[in-house]
Amino acid sequence: MPEEARRRFRVRLAVRYVGGSLPTDDLAAFEAALSRSLEGFTLRVADGLFDSVEIFAEVRAPTSVDAAARLDRAVDAALLRTGLFERFDVSGKSLHVHA
Repeated sequence: MPEEARRRFRVRLAVRYVGGSLPTDDLAAFEAALSRSLEGFTLRVADGLFDSVEIFAEVRAPTSVDAAARLDRAVDAALLRTGLFERFDVSGKSLHVHA
């Protein structure tokens, strides 16, 4: 692996659940599906009128944009595998990356 691909970025992605409160079973299914394509992440659910799921991960990538894209793709894939894609506002994701 080239040296630049070994950079580590801390990435936070937040996505809102549009169904109100996120059921525990759905959260567990999402977390299990996400673990199939991503390791070393944590999840947090922020309660509100619509729950928001925050995923924190340390991602190895050549650039911060690549790190954000990798997490974004992993989240989309997990939501699709669980059938939850339509239950989340995937167009309104919030991404933050720190080197």
